[in-house]
Amino acid sequence: MLKQTFCVVHLAGIAKDENKIFKDLWSINYKATISLLKLCKIAKVKKFINISSVRTAGRSNVCSDETSLLKPDGVYGETKKKSEDFVYDYGNRNGIDTVNLRLSNVYGSGSSGYVYKLSNLIKKFPYLKLPTIYNKKSFIHVSDVVNVIYRCIFSPLANNQKFIITNNKPVSSSEIFNVLLKYYEKKGFKIKFPFILLYLLFYAAKFINYFNNSYFIDFIKFMSNEYYSSAKIKEVMNWEDSIDINRGIKEMKINNIT
Repeated sequence: MLKQTFCVVHLAGIAKDENKIFKDLWSINYKATISLLKLCKIAKVKKFINISSVRTAGRSNVCSDETSLLKPDGVYGETKKKSEDFVYDYGNRNGIDTVNLRLSNVYGSGSSGYVYKLSNLIKKFPYLKLPTIYNKKSFIHVSDVVNVIYRCIFSPLANNQKFIITNNKPVSSSEIFNVLLKYYEKKGFKIKFPFILLYLLFYAAKFINYFNNSYFIDFIKFMSNEYYSSAKIKEVMNWEDSIDINRGIKEMKINNIT
């Protein structure tokens, strides 16, 4: 099946982080990566591109890059980090050029991540207004992901590298909310959520989550920082994103995805 194949791009995986699928996460995200890479060796594949996640480096209140030494975020982050390490080491030992691409929040046509979930919430509550949220979050449009994968396939500069793939300008949750609201806002009465109440709920959710981390996860992520730097790939390969959040969400709406 892999005979005469120059490059394999490995995208398959489970992105959920739930204890009830602990075994599935390790089986699909880690063990399947090992099996596929060993098949590539047998077939004499020259290059292997592993699609990973920024969650391998965890979350931080400051901007993170490839050198940040943070704890992986959840079981999902652990499986992707172990996969990255194996891909790099195995490739070095067996003459396979490898690339680990750590994607930030991917959105756009066909995606079902953070922006898609938020758009569904806004469709249900189109009269809601949010105050300014002072956080920073990183995103990457699926078209930019395709572009960088294509570049990495054919560029020797990408060989045996690890890159974070994200936008150059992080945005706040309220900015994303307001862009989405342009497409679903309805005339009439508006419910403006008070700034103080929003942050009181946030800190209360974090306190409860400390004792049971299965509660309020989505809300805490919405309010928290999660931003990264793609300066390395810009320096090494002169690549940077081309689609900002306004254009990307507009494209999703045109294609009736949100």
